[in-house]
Amino acid sequence: MSKEEVPLETVIWVDPKKLKVAPTNVRVEEIPSEEKEKMRRSVEHEGIKQPIIINENYEVVSGGVRWSAALAAGLERVPCIMRHFDNKYEERITCMLQDFFHHPVSQRAKHLFVKKCIEEDGMTIKDIAKSLGVTEFTVRRWANYNWVPEQIKDKPKYKQMYLLTPGKKKRAIESVLKHPEFKDDINRSLQLIEMTREAGLRELESIKKDINTGLWVDLDFRRKLANMETALIEVKIPKRLDLLFRKKLRIERKDFNKVLVDLIQKYVDGEVEV
Repeated sequence: MSKEEVPLETVIWVDPKKLKVAPTNVRVEEIPSEEKEKMRRSVEHEGIKQPIIINENYEVVSGGVRWSAALAAGLERVPCIMRHFDNKYEERITCMLQDFFHHPVSQRAKHLFVKKCIEEDGMTIKDIAKSLGVTEFTVRRWANYNWVPEQIKDKPKYKQMYLLTPGKKKRAIESVLKHPEFKDDINRSLQLIEMTREAGLRELESIKKDINTGLWVDLDFRRKLANMETALIEVKIPKRLDLLFRKKLRIERKDFNKVLVDLIQKYVDGEVEV
């Protein structure tokens, strides 16, 4: 059966060695070896359950990880769905829809996807957002991947660390780095960026909240805390007491978390009594 005779959405079986990656595939980084190995073991035991989407040139539009795993596992044929695409934009959107909702997609890959949609396909931010079913704000964030805070523009190491920070973490520290206290203190900005390698999203969101409410944050202590086994405690206290406590912390420039930990430690050690 020639490719012209293949009915749309019909599963066909193809030798994976005859396939190649489509230029429109959104993946730009090498597939991590651990991910490839995990998928290889899976296809060895269970085969490929979800067909690979290819175009009429036998190029992989979506399913690059599965295809790579099939090659590594030595499969002689893989299930594919051959689709006709009117243009490269349709291919790009199909790939992103599959990967964005099923696999991690790097910030750089998202940025290059938007860049090509605009520059090569002549689409707008609004067009892309509508095609993907996401907000225009989301697509703009992808487009602005290369933006970095002013204080690290001339710091290649930290610029790269910032750009490689996962999306939610990056949004948390971006808010902090825009704060005057950090814009005017390069060392604290660099310290915060380094901390993103060790701190979880919860810790970074906590720093963001404290900074945006005018509190001072001890980054050395927060970094130390991020590397310790900790427990999350949620306690309700009178609102007036909370306001007075935060006011005192702002005046004395003391870290909210550190003060609480020190008070609990002193109570445990018998240095203070309640």
